[in-house]
Order: sequence, then C-alpha cells, then structure tokens
Amino acid sequence: MSVFRQRRFGLLLLAVFISVMLVWKPWGGLEPQARGLNFGVDIAGGSRIILAVENATPKTQNDVIYALQARLDPYGTLGTQFRTLGENLILFESAGLDPGRTRELLTKQGRLEIFIENELVLTDEDIKSFDTPTSAGPVYSSIPIEYTEEGTQKLETAAEGKIGLPSVVYLDRPSDAILIFDEGILETSVLVYDNGARMFRSTGELEYSLFVSAAGTSVENLSPQALEYLESQAGIKLRVLLLGDMEDFTRIIENIPASYRVESIPKLSGESGDKWIKRACGVISDFPVGLGVGVNRIVVEADLQDARDLRAILSNKLPAELSLTSEAEIEARLGDEFVGEALVAGAVALAGVCLLIYFRYRHWRICLVIAGITLCELVITLGAASAFGLSLGLPELAGLLVVISTGIDHQLIVTDEMLRGGLPQGKGVSMGWRASRALPMVYAAIFMIIAVMIPIAWLGFGAIRGFTILTISGTILALLFTRPIYARIINTILAS
Repeated sequence: MSVFRQRRFGLLLLAVFISVMLVWKPWGGLEPQARGLNFGVDIAGGSRIILAVENATPKTQNDVIYALQARLDPYGTLGTQFRTLGENLILFESAGLDPGRTRELLTKQGRLEIFIENELVLTDEDIKSFDTPTSAGPVYSSIPIEYTEEGTQKLETAAEGKIGLPSVVYLDRPSDAILIFDEGILETSVLVYDNGARMFRSTGELEYSLFVSAAGTSVENLSPQALEYLESQAGIKLRVLLLGDMEDFTRIIENIPASYRVESIPKLSGESGDKWIKRACGVISDFPVGLGVGVNRIVVEADLQDARDLRAILSNKLPAELSLTSEAEIEARLGDEFVGEALVAGAVALAGVCLLIYFRYRHWRICLVIAGITLCELVITLGAASAFGLSLGLPELAGLLVVISTGIDHQLIVTDEMLRGGLPQGKGVSMGWRASRALPMVYAAIFMIIAVMIPIAWLGFGAIRGFTILTISGTILALLFTRPIYARIINTILAS
C-alpha cells in the first residue's frame, strides 16, 4: 500500500490542517494573518506598568513578584516580565493582556475580611485555601473555601442562629483611607450616609454598615465639615479616595491636607451608584448568612472569569500594599518588521539546508521531503502554541529553532541509516529493516531532549520556561506525527 494512503499520513495532514486553522483563524477574516499567535513584548510591543511597594526590602520585592507571577502567569506561558527597580519599585511588562483585568490582578493585596451583623468574624488568616470557583446562577459565582480549624469554629459560633441576617465580605477594605464623595450621588441610592458614624449604611433588604470612613462634600468647594474631619484624622488615616475622576475634584484637591495620599476611584461604564460605592469600600459579597457566606463557600456577584481572578488574588496575598505609579504603551523592541524579516531568514536558511542535503545525497526528492516535513513540524508546533495560548517571545523562538534543527538532524540520521552500504538487492525489505534500526535512535534522542527539558520547565527559570515548553511540545508532536511517516516516505522513494 502506498505510504500516502496510510492512516498515519492522513493524521499528519489532519494535524497540519487543524494547526493552520488555529494559527490563521479564518473566521476572524480571510486575509492571511497569524491571528492565533500571541507574540511577546519584544516582538509585538505591549504595556508597561510600574508599581511602588510600601515598606519594601529586597526580600519583600521578590515575594511580591512571586505572588504577582502566580496571579497573572502561573504557568509562565504568557510572556509576562517582572523585575525590580531601585529599592521599592517593580517593573511589569506584558503583551496582549486586558488592561483593566491586569490592573486588578496587580494592585489588589488580597486581604479578606468577613463581617456578620457588623462584627468582624474572620480574616484571611483563618482560611487555608480557595478552590476552583463554580457558577451559582446567571451573574453569581461560588468560591469554595477551606477554613482553618479555628476559623471553622469562629464562623460556626458567629453564624449560629443568624441564618438570613446580613453578612458582608470585604477585599482590601480601605481602613487606612477616607472616602470623599459628591453628596449628589446618594439621590437615587439605597445607601445612606450616616453623618455621626462617618460611614455609609445599606437600608435595603439587608441593613448593615460599610466600615470605611467617608465624608460628603461639594465638588466645587471642600465643605468645612469634610475639611475638619480630614484634619482630625491626619496621621491616623493615610489616604483620601475620591469617588470619581481626578478632574471632577480639581477645585478641592488643593485644600486636602498634604499628609494624605490622594487617589481616585472612577465609575465604571454601566455601574450603578450603589455598586460604585460598595466597590470603593471593597465589598465583594453582601448576601444573608447561609446564602452568601456558608460553611465552605462565599458567593460573589461576578462571572466565572472574574471569580477565578478573585480566587487568584486571594490565593496569592501580597506581603505589602502596592500602588500603581505609571502606565505606558511600549513599542516592539525588535521593530515592526521583525516577523517578516524572520520569515525571510527562515526561508533562506531552509533553502540553504536543502542545497547542502542535495550535494550530500544527490537526490532532489529527499530534499523536497525533508523540506516538506520540516514545514509540517513548524506549522504543527505553532498550532500547539496557539491552542495553549503560549506567548512567542525570543526564548520561544529559540525553542522553535531547536525543534526545527533537531528535526532535520533526525531526518538525516534516518536517511543515512537507510542508505548505509548503498542500495542492496531487495530494496524494499532492506529499507524497512534499516528504518527499524534508525527510528529507535531518533526516538532515544527525542526522549533525551524531553528528559532534559521537563525539570527545567518544572522549576521555571523565568523566560526559560517558555523555551522549554515549546521545545517539549514540538518534539512530542514530531514523535507522534512526522518521524515515523518520514521513514516510510524515504523508504518508498529509495525503493522505487
């Protein structure tokens, strides 16, 4: 039977077709583009964020980077880059990540507090772990929690006889800040401002207080009451949170005492006033006891992706608070023409290799087969990178070169073994026997590459992880699809 009719050859063609679809994604447009590939900052550009770490030491900076890496890129496949700047700054660079989601994952400390009937019951110190979130309705998600033994006892004691009463869960409650708001935003809100307690209260179905200091004022002039309160809390509170854009409060910012760090919390598109205030106060759940806070879960008003991000934040609490000091777009360091130039260089290199192979074997069909199999390996490896969302930076491109170069080397090993001793009588039988000797050597070389790369990928030495992941996936795919079919094709060519 012709090698081109064998099932393995059909599987190779199917793998190439699927890989082309994953890289091209023609449903996004028929123009030839690699839409499925995510290029790193060096190739495609991206965004740069600088974070300031409070009370930083070198160890604190390293611990913060480790936690942020676990939040944003736990498997080291997205090409994110962190490095320290000076004594208290961290530089973060990424390409292709959603800016709003990235800011949330970078700046949240992950400090959890659970209140029942306005009493603090649990903190993150009472929780062992957070498991994978599940859907709890069209707009709600449930995050399973494993409490410590002491935490379980605290929750059971606090919730006893209080099923249906209010419980509130906070993430990074700004206890060190005073929330300044325009008094007009409460006109259509179920929240009210308690002037005596200097905080908001919910007057809906569940009545509870939001334990964040607040003061109302006009955006035109800082009210005497708000100014007096700010002056009385100077040195106790450290920040002023403006409920709105900085531009909305330009007339009063200069009157805020200089001891405060001023930040703003703009309103999100489509966000109600109540949700805006609750978000500013750090509220992530305010359901009745037994519904929102249970023995082994908390329910949040968020889709599954947001709940997964929340779980990543809670599971990787930062050892210090962070503040975003600057954010900017960065251009590709290698230039916009890099990809095109790399393709031209690759084509020239492949042509040179084919020329050398022709001088070696004096058989043009061998050159065509090696070039064709090499292109198949390239397309399949890129398809795998697209399927797994692997960011392609310089380390990953180096891994791609390893896959291609070792593939050509293995094909030459098979060819030399099958040609050893010339072309004897009974070519078909002889070639099959030679192939059965050559392929185990190739497989041993592949397994050696994988064995070396797996520990490095597991330990994850920075950008080397992307290099090892792409190298491993490429060699495994070659083992499954291209190496056996190449031996059969060469056997057919030489026996004809």
